[in-house]
Amino acid sequence: MNLLKASLGLVSALALFLNISNTTHGADPKAITSQEVQSQVNDAKVLNDYFSQEFGAIGQLLGTDVDKAEARLKELTSVMKTLKPQDVDSQQLIPRANNAVDYFKVQISSARTSIEEVTSRLSEHPEDLENIRVYVTKQSMILEALVGQDANKAEKGLQEVLNYLRGIKEKAKTKESQATLDGAMKQMEVIQTSIDNSRKMAALTGKQGAPMAVETWINGTPLSQDDLKGKVVLLDFWAVWCGPCIRTFPHLRHLHTTYKENGLVIIGLTGYYNYTWNDTSKRAIRSQDKVEAAEEQKMLAAFAASNELKHRFAIQSDDSMAEYYGVTGIPHVVLLDREGKVALMRIGSGDQNAKDIEDKIKELL
Repeated sequence: MNLLKASLGLVSALALFLNISNTTHGADPKAITSQEVQSQVNDAKVLNDYFSQEFGAIGQLLGTDVDKAEARLKELTSVMKTLKPQDVDSQQLIPRANNAVDYFKVQISSARTSIEEVTSRLSEHPEDLENIRVYVTKQSMILEALVGQDANKAEKGLQEVLNYLRGIKEKAKTKESQATLDGAMKQMEVIQTSIDNSRKMAALTGKQGAPMAVETWINGTPLSQDDLKGKVVLLDFWAVWCGPCIRTFPHLRHLHTTYKENGLVIIGLTGYYNYTWNDTSKRAIRSQDKVEAAEEQKMLAAFAASNELKHRFAIQSDDSMAEYYGVTGIPHVVLLDREGKVALMRIGSGDQNAKDIEDKIKELL
């Protein structure tokens, strides 16, 4: 399922990179403390889970409280300075975590700076690498938000940003700044894929949904195409490593409980990602060894139980559904009406997406 691994957003990338779990600092009795990680620094799993826990929390705080996100990042940075592992696997995690810290610093700086401020600074100082990164981060956020509202406006904005960066590159003198600007333009060009995908999704609205292509059903009895006739169906493309997917779980639980008796069926569509279940930590863990299909299916069942998810999971047999619905980032939700036609699609987590989805479900039911 390589198509599904191209997830949007920083936290998804970090989840794939650092195995972010659904741990929330201060709310989970299994949360790893700084004292514990310092005393077990040569246990790569503990160290990995600690970084996962901290970056997951910081990523969530960025959307609600930048000050708390910055304080949490500073606290983590202080702890990291004390970590001197001797274990090779643990040592390899440190530079990865440092890269993630640097990226979050740019995110925080971007959240505190208006686009007008950073544009003015960059125009005056085209060699400033941090300003380049902040500018691209800000513009990416603006354009990605615009993609779902008006693809044409987003495309026009993207071209304006690329033209601006080309102009800045002409002023830049150092090879380092020019290389950074080249990378920035390539990063911005990725948004064109989102724009194209948005247009594809808009064109699908009102069209018949794709045939179900499922290898195995988990967390419930198998469903046939006939079972779904006359139902409102929510297809949730997700993965165990996806932080934003995990943040939608409370809403999915709410939707399932509230609307299942009225005809809503939720299906969580996923794939094999070489994960096993750790009974001690109650978490899905990416394995270095080959995980057999049956074992990964058991992991998903345990994962569902641990997260109190009652809807069915389905492991896709191929990429046909993902390709039909234009899935390039997850979570990606598709709502089908009682006739099996596409009524709504949304990408990513967040309050607005949750509201849009629930409002449409009410309308369809």
